[in-house]
Amino acid sequence: MNRKLLNGIWLLNVLSLTLVAGFSWVDVLLSPASGGQAIQVTGYTTFPIISALVLLQGASLLAAIFTPAVVAKAIAALQLPIIAWHLFVVISSAEEAAQLAVAGEITKATGVEGVASQAQLVELALDNNLWYIYAALLALNLAVLVALVFAKTPTVRAKVETSQAQDPGELWESQS
Repeated sequence: MNRKLLNGIWLLNVLSLTLVAGFSWVDVLLSPASGGQAIQVTGYTTFPIISALVLLQGASLLAAIFTPAVVAKAIAALQLPIIAWHLFVVISSAEEAAQLAVAGEITKATGVEGVASQAQLVELALDNNLWYIYAALLALNLAVLVALVFAKTPTVRAKVETSQAQDPGELWESQS
């Protein structure tokens, strides 16, 4: 694939990750006795590292766009373990992290701690499962980075100007 196309896909992917992480992953409605508040937990609340990773991806993308292809490959290669680690963490612990984030938000809103005590305050809990979409976008991001690392680097051919050989006699005559 073309480097410009891959960078464009990477940019769209980073923007999509930003949007999906900002949506509500879990909606909770507390009972009227506890204030009847609606609580929304986003991906940024569930995994606070997302904001740092999105900023890192954006900075890396800008650096990759404005540097030579070899440097862009190195930047993409350095991103691979970070994104792979984050994908593993999201897949392995998204539901538990969302529950912990909900518990923290309920504690902030009501002052009640402990999942058992908070369960009495919850009237409705809706898990939007947006972490699946976020994980799929992370997998796509990983694939784009792998494609950037293994993309062929175009060889730059220097223009070689061939000057016509001059007759040595003409060279001496032109000097006088």
